[in-house]
Amino acid sequence: MARDAQGNYIIELVPKSPVAGIHDILLVIPRDITTNQSSAFPVIASTVRDAYGNTTKIEFTDIEILETLDGKVKAKKKTGNLPDTMFTYTPTVDVEIIKPPLTGSK
Repeated sequence: MARDAQGNYIIELVPKSPVAGIHDILLVIPRDITTNQSSAFPVIASTVRDAYGNTTKIEFTDIEILETLDGKVKAKKKTGNLPDTMFTYTPTVDVEIIKPPLTGSK
């Protein structure tokens, strides 16, 4: 299995058939996963490469995994809402916004 410079595992996911221009997805899993007593393993980073050579990398921090007494992973309940103003995007005048065509039946 491939590893990064810190020794973390890298899992490569490749679609069996073309999917919306995605070439592959790389997930980075902590190197100490074998000593982890949890039934879950966190993804600490991801990379999505599209068919055009563009790459999107995301690193996750402050990861929390909560488990029930029987060891099953349980999602953390959200406590509150983030305001929509936190995610406002205002493109510059030289940016062209292209909306994908509608898909599916009418």
